[in-house]
Amino acid sequence: AALACAAAGATLVSSSAALDAAGRHWHRLTAAAGIALAALIAVGAIHEATAPFAVAIGARPAAAYGPHSYPGDGYPDVVRRLTMLVPPGDRVYLLGQEFGYGLSRRSWTDFYYLRPSLYWWLRDAVTPARIGIIARQSRVTWLAENRPGEAMMTAGRPWRMDWPPARRRAWEIFRRTALRPRDRIAGWTLYEIKR
Repeated sequence: AALACAAAGATLVSSSAALDAAGRHWHRLTAAAGIALAALIAVGAIHEATAPFAVAIGARPAAAYGPHSYPGDGYPDVVRRLTMLVPPGDRVYLLGQEFGYGLSRRSWTDFYYLRPSLYWWLRDAVTPARIGIIARQSRVTWLAENRPGEAMMTAGRPWRMDWPPARRRAWEIFRRTALRPRDRIAGWTLYEIKR
């Protein structure tokens, strides 16, 4: 329906020079209807994915928002543990996680439709030492890895990583030498980054 309204609006725009007052009126109405329908669809999609409105109006406690939006993988336990481990002011990279709901520390996350933060972190790093320097400059001191999410974000969409062999080698060496596993929760591994 939104597409039909947009198409009708576009058709009217293409002949707008010849429109009389009634045509301009119908053009405004179809454009407004298309915008309204698109907004309703967007609100419905956001609500279905994360249910923020129930929290916003007080129907659900704010503490229930995070677990509802990312249920079933131990995420609430990961957030509690990271809050204890990561010093205030430092940053944690949630590798393979879209959002940092409930996390009281600064974070990098991976949004499914964009290049992962890992790409930008490694973009200018061709040695393991350079990866460590960028982590220190960014105050990234912990990495929380969600293996299934990481596979979805990186391996499932390799064109978003665009890794030359040297960068991939540098990352693998950095993983082996600078990431110290500190805890495992469900599908997550929490690593401290050696400084």
